[in-house]
Amino acid sequence: MVKVNYSAFEERRLTQRLHRYWTEKSVGGIAFPSENDIDPDELSKDWENCFLVQVRDIVNVQDYNYTFLGSKIMEAYRGHLQDEHNEFMVGPNAHNVSKSFGRVLVTRAPVMEEGELVTLPGNLVKYRHRMLPLGTPEGVLEAVFGGLSFKYFDPDAE
Repeated sequence: MVKVNYSAFEERRLTQRLHRYWTEKSVGGIAFPSENDIDPDELSKDWENCFLVQVRDIVNVQDYNYTFLGSKIMEAYRGHLQDEHNEFMVGPNAHNVSKSFGRVLVTRAPVMEEGELVTLPGNLVKYRHRMLPLGTPEGVLEAVFGGLSFKYFDPDAE
């Protein structure tokens, strides 16, 4: 297992820091790091914005379960986020997020997405999430690791 000095990453965007961390862990010609390579202590405060879901849960379960869901993400889910058409509810079993998980499974590569949501009270939320494949040294995809960053904007602020 490779130890990464994560605190030295000066990138301001969580999604970029996580991608660099994942890349640093993908050494020695392996397709991607394993779940055991991800060290919450190395990720420091960013761990609160991270998640982990097993491939078996994505493939076999309609409403999949996260192995880990950071405290900052859980706070965002409690905010009842939805899109402008009141269709996309952000949550651990969010349909749109499952499409991103599916893209990671098919491409076996990182996926980054960003967008906007509106809370039920009308606050705009801009978000980015990065999803990164994890697996065995032989290249068997076992899990998806990632992070979600978001920022709330007050609709009354000018």
